[in-house]
Amino acid sequence: MAQSHDKRTATAERQPSRKTDAKRLALYECGPLRFGSADDTYDRHVVFDHAVSLENASDRERFEAVARALRDLLTQRWLLTEQTYQAANAKRVYYLSMEFLIGRSLVHNIINLGVEQFVRDNLRSDPRQNWTEAIDTEPDAGLGNGGLGRLAACFMDSLASLGIPAIGY
Repeated sequence: MAQSHDKRTATAERQPSRKTDAKRLALYECGPLRFGSADDTYDRHVVFDHAVSLENASDRERFEAVARALRDLLTQRWLLTEQTYQAANAKRVYYLSMEFLIGRSLVHNIINLGVEQFVRDNLRSDPRQNWTEAIDTEPDAGLGNGGLGRLAACFMDSLASLGIPAIGY
C-alpha cells in the first residue's frame, strides 16, 4: 500500500499543475497576444494552413500544425529578444558549417520550453492525432556524416547556454 502511494506521489510531483503550466505559458505572452484560450491553436493550423478538415489531415499536416502552434508560442518571445539585441547593439555570431547533426527538435523544444500540457490540451480536439506518428513524421535535420556535424551542434548549444546571440547556417 505504501509503495503504491509513493508511486502516485512521485507521478503527481513530476507532472506540472495547471497553475505552474499557466505561469510557464505567461513567459511567452510578452507581446500583445495571449494564449490563455489557445485550445484551438492546433486545430486552426490544421484547417487554415492546409485547407483540410481534422478528419482528413495527413500525419505530415498534423506534425506541421503542432510545430506551428509551438512556433506561435515562441514568436513574441523571439521578437522581444531581437528588440533587446537591437537596443544593446549586441554583436552576433554567424556560424557557417557544411554539416549539422541537430536531429529532430520538436519533442526537445516542447520539453525544454516546459509546455507539454499546452500541447496536450491543443491535441485533445483531434481524435485521430497519434503523437508517436507525428514525432516520426518529423524529418531528421542531419546534414553531413559525423564529426563536424556533432561539433557544429555542440557549438551552437554552447552559444545558446552562454546567452550569446548566434545563428547557425
